[in-house]
Amino acid sequence: MTAAPAYPPRPAYFAMKFIRAMVKACVANEHGPQIFTLLATVAATEDSAKYLRAVTFYDSQLMPLVGAQSQDTLARIRAKAIAAGWLTYTPGRKGVPGSYYVQIPASAATFTDGPVDENPSEYVVDSSAPVRTQSRQKPIPPHGCGHKPGECADATATQAGRMCGPSLPSPSPSPEEAANRSGSLAHGDCEKKTAKRPLKPAAATDEAFGRFWDAYPRRVNKQKAREAFTKLNPTPELLATILEAIAWQRQTHDWKKNGGEFIPYPASWLNGKRWEDEPSVAARSPADLGYDVLPGEAKPVTIAPPMCLPTPSANGKAVRA
Repeated sequence: MTAAPAYPPRPAYFAMKFIRAMVKACVANEHGPQIFTLLATVAATEDSAKYLRAVTFYDSQLMPLVGAQSQDTLARIRAKAIAAGWLTYTPGRKGVPGSYYVQIPASAATFTDGPVDENPSEYVVDSSAPVRTQSRQKPIPPHGCGHKPGECADATATQAGRMCGPSLPSPSPSPEEAANRSGSLAHGDCEKKTAKRPLKPAAATDEAFGRFWDAYPRRVNKQKAREAFTKLNPTPELLATILEAIAWQRQTHDWKKNGGEFIPYPASWLNGKRWEDEPSVAARSPADLGYDVLPGEAKPVTIAPPMCLPTPSANGKAVRA
């Protein structure tokens, strides 16, 4: 078993500071809500343990907490959190849980600990607070948006935007929303349109659709399939994901049964985002996949069980509660 790295020292209220850093770094937007949930769960558990040690979980304990329906899904969520620099993990083995603790990556370490919200001046910052060190915000000008005319981002929103990039929606309303809404953001100087990804040229779309059509085993209702594909307008990365999903799905029992009778129509497959389906792991060994499994588990858990902690049996070994 890999030796666990030394647990780092933590300041008081570190879990709250860590969660605020995740919010400012837009972790849910950049990496996905399940990764945000996993990191928040680990941070909160570290807080419960009084920051004395790394915390430990079996996969079957973590799955219902983060909404993962299989250990494959949990493994992917965990790997992404580690790659992004937010999580340190030491794998366990059968009868030994995995070890976890969170960390703030260098890319988010420069953020201040102030709030990010629509009207930050509503917060009165207490200089004696153990974490917040930011001074009181400026009063809100009377025109409502909190900035001088023509300014459409305050300091904290700009700070978050450095991490989130253009994909994070602006807190300011679109012109259509401003026409139907009154309140602090209805000022005309603070209206922005959300940029949309431009459509590909027809030739590029035809070439991409041709790759999909050649890979998909049930070639029926081509016009409907083309319309669904054009509406989806996949990026090269998404097209690669789609083709990879077709490659493993066409090997499944359902797609091979009765000569492909149960293969969805291509338009239905695209509209249903079926490339997001996950392969079954029932036939694979948990030891081969490096899962942290409870004693007595003979195969990976594919449906998240209720939260349960291992309890000692008469012989001293941990068993399920």
